[in-house]
Amino acid sequence: MTQFSVKGSAVLQKTIERHEEKTPGQVRALARALTILRELGREPAGLTLTELSHRVHLAPSTTHRLLTTLETQRFARLSASDSRWRVGVETFSTGAAFVRARDIVEIARPTMADLCQETGETTNLFFTDLTDVVCMVQVESHHQMRAMFAIGGRLPMHAMAAGKAMLAFMREETATRMIRGGNHVKLTERTITATDQLLREVEDVRGKGYALDNEEHAVGLRCAAAPIFDEFGNAVAAVSVAGPTARLDTARHQAAADATLAAAQAITTDFGGRPANSQ
Repeated sequence: MTQFSVKGSAVLQKTIERHEEKTPGQVRALARALTILRELGREPAGLTLTELSHRVHLAPSTTHRLLTTLETQRFARLSASDSRWRVGVETFSTGAAFVRARDIVEIARPTMADLCQETGETTNLFFTDLTDVVCMVQVESHHQMRAMFAIGGRLPMHAMAAGKAMLAFMREETATRMIRGGNHVKLTERTITATDQLLREVEDVRGKGYALDNEEHAVGLRCAAAPIFDEFGNAVAAVSVAGPTARLDTARHQAAADATLAAAQAITTDFGGRPANSQ
């Protein structure tokens, strides 16, 4: 049986291919300038010319020439007080335009399609609403026997991989309050309803980065899910893979989790987000 994993993941590879740009001579300067902007964006305290040139692997003279060009367009600025370069106001304006225009459903859809093709199972995008998760978009498996969730349908957070993935990356006090105060309905014999057990499960998910559902929502159904983050490190959605236990045995269930985590990371990057634990 063919396995799929995060290492050499087809999802990750296809995402890279979609974003990879050729840099012939006429646009190499642009590619270098964008690399400089990316590094400046990672350092709120700014970087000296020497530090920046080292990071982007360019000569200081080349780096300085590109920086001064960016400065004239207000995408970079040099602080007179400490001689450090920082992003300029036009970078903020451009980023704000992206935030206003982005649509997480449309951003996630291509990676979800890749994830469905890689795993052979249905992929879903969930959002939270109070103590439930809501399925917003789905890419169906081509198998005759496949997992299906109603678009717009509400499902209890505690019994879903997507729900547990979202719970794990909420503010810890918020998640604890929801778990301790929730009415955890038992949907199957495997549904986790005990408060202490659910708290331990969420802590385990937080450590792994993904959640599993082993017939907790429905008998004969297994799922894996991982959160998608915004630019503030908030979990705003979760992507999941769902399939019948007849195909998702233990090994393939774990492999699906690895592939789902890679897909969630790719969508987070496309969405302009950052993981909760990133610096």
